[in-house]
Amino acid sequence: MTHVSEGKINNKTSIVVSLEGAVNRPLNLTVVKEETRLNASWILSADKTFQYVPIDQYGIGEYSVSLAGVQRSDLDKVELISIYESSPSVRVLVQGPFINASGDRAIPIESVNANGALLSIYKVEDTPKLFTDYFYSKRLSTWSAQRLRKNFTHQTDLSFKLPPPDANKSTVSNLTLPDDLANGWYIVAIKPTNSFDNPDIFHVLLSDIGVQAEVFDEQISVQAVDLKSNRPLSNAKVTVMSKEGVRSTVAMDNGFTQFDYKQRSSEDVIVVSIA
Repeated sequence: MTHVSEGKINNKTSIVVSLEGAVNRPLNLTVVKEETRLNASWILSADKTFQYVPIDQYGIGEYSVSLAGVQRSDLDKVELISIYESSPSVRVLVQGPFINASGDRAIPIESVNANGALLSIYKVEDTPKLFTDYFYSKRLSTWSAQRLRKNFTHQTDLSFKLPPPDANKSTVSNLTLPDDLANGWYIVAIKPTNSFDNPDIFHVLLSDIGVQAEVFDEQISVQAVDLKSNRPLSNAKVTVMSKEGVRSTVAMDNGFTQFDYKQRSSEDVIVVSIA
C-alpha cells in the first residue's frame, strides 16, 4: 500500500488506496467519518493496482482510513482524507462546432456544483480572418479573446438554471440557443453563475446546411442539402479554410461540386454557404 487519496472513479467521488504486490481481493479497511464507522464496500480495480470506495452517499467532510495490520510503506496507521466541495464548473461536451439551427439547438454541457450557467454569445464577422489568429481546434484563453475582439461582435447574454447539484457530482444538461439567433459562426463563452473564474470559450456554427464530403488522392467532392427541406442546396459555394486563410472557393451545382484538393491539412474546414 503506497498512497491514500481522494479521486473520481466512474464519475463518483471516492477514497482511493494505491496497492502494490499480488492482490486478489480488496483489503477490508475501516473507514470512519465524524466518529461513525461506515459500512464501506471496497472495490478492487480491474488491473488490481488500487481499490476504492465511493462516498457520495456519505457526503463531503473528514474521513479516516485505518491501515492497521497491513503493509503500508511510509503511510500512517490512520490516514486522514479531507473531501471538500469543489468550485462550481461547467464545460462543453461537444467536439465539433456544428449545431443544427432547425433542430433543438442544444449545447450539451457537464456541470459540477453549479446552480446555473451564463453564456455570452459573439457573432464572427470574418471567419477566414479570425482563423488566421485563432483556429477552431485551438483553445481560446480570456486574454486571447480580448485581443481578438475586433473579429466578432457581442450578440446577447443568456442565463440558464441547472438542476440542483449533488456535492462534487457531475450533471449533464442541454442549454438551448434562442430561436431568434441567426445562422452563422459564433464565439461562445460559458461559466457558472456567481463565479469569478475565467469562462470556457468555444466555437459554434449554427446552420441549416448539411454537408457530406469525400476526399480522394487529389480531389474532394462535396454535397450539401437544406436540412429544413431535405433538398439539394441551390445557389451555394464551397470554401476551404486553413490556418493560413482561404485555400479555394468553388461554386456548387444543385448542391454538388468536385474540385482539386492537392494542398491540404487534417485541420482544414470545408464551409458551404449561400453564394
